[in-house]
Amino acid sequence: SKLSEVGMSDRYTVKAIYPHPDYDNDLVVNDLALLRLGEAIPAAIAKPLPWLENSNLPLDGSPIFKSGWGSSNHIDDGPFPDELQTVTVNVLGDPGYNFCGTDSLFDSETRICTGSPVQKGACSGDSGGPNIVSDNGYWYLAGVTSYGMTGPDNLCGNDVDVATRVSSYTDWIVSHVGYQWTWVTGITDTS
Repeated sequence: SKLSEVGMSDRYTVKAIYPHPDYDNDLVVNDLALLRLGEAIPAAIAKPLPWLENSNLPLDGSPIFKSGWGSSNHIDDGPFPDELQTVTVNVLGDPGYNFCGTDSLFDSETRICTGSPVQKGACSGDSGGPNIVSDNGYWYLAGVTSYGMTGPDNLCGNDVDVATRVSSYTDWIVSHVGYQWTWVTGITDTS
């Protein structure tokens, strides 16, 4: 997917934005929002992706797939790619392991720490992007890209990335969208 090829027919109107009510921009906690679209996206264009409800997953070492159009080098200066970028990195630490690089406020109950090979991983412009894992043959949204840690050089991917752990927000998500995705995807066992 190239941004330069996105036309008006590829755009969908956002009817409402629901930021998490406890979002804190200074601490970057509860970094999650839901978008209600004005119309459904046709199944030929996008397949529904259920969120991971199991708060005990993903585990340390699990591969996690990220995508976005964020910077591929420097957090401020880019370059920012035209083509959608993807990378598979690993989860660093099981739930309950409250350590993530130099992030002294990391809380594994609400966040996922991922390891990035040098200059691979999330960067400026990737926030809000999906962090997807496979479990028992199904793909799930485990996290939403929140932020990445950088060194003094401000180069992307030179430290860990942090995603908001979607399973921590199941009740809030369901309060807005219900459980409709279970019949849309055909997945009924979410344990």
